[in-house]
Amino acid sequence: MGDTQKAACFSEVPLDRLDRLVERRSKYGVAFRQEFLTQRGGARVWYVENDGAVAQSIREMVTARAVPGMDVDDTFWKMTPFFDFPSEAYDYQFEWEREWRVPGGLTFQPADVAFLFIPENLHSAARAFFDDHEAEGTGPSYKCPYLDPLWPDERLQAVFAGAEL
Repeated sequence: MGDTQKAACFSEVPLDRLDRLVERRSKYGVAFRQEFLTQRGGARVWYVENDGAVAQSIREMVTARAVPGMDVDDTFWKMTPFFDFPSEAYDYQFEWEREWRVPGGLTFQPADVAFLFIPENLHSAARAFFDDHEAEGTGPSYKCPYLDPLWPDERLQAVFAGAEL
């Protein structure tokens, strides 16, 4: 299986729930269009009830295949990064968030980024930082919109309406 089970992980969150993402993760983030992720092999995670029959079936398929001398090219292994089995032990209510994964990780260029989440009080400094790096040829510059994930929904929607996302 090797690297087939490693993945870059992303969140798909309704705008009115961004505060929950900030609370669990961070005020900072890099956003991509779903089309960009799917073109690189990404997809939504399949939440399977941990104690249900489907989860048991998946576990049986893994057990049957994860044996010495197993076929690492079995197409089944291409699906397993997308399975998730939420449980009480994990203590995470995921209903408000859809996770996306891109197996093998994700490489991208600044133009691939739809927008950045950065607290509003740092927007000017971030823009200047990236502009300086571009001018000096020392790093990437992100010309995409900057959003504060704690802005009200109406303000976020206004930015989205004016941006080509």
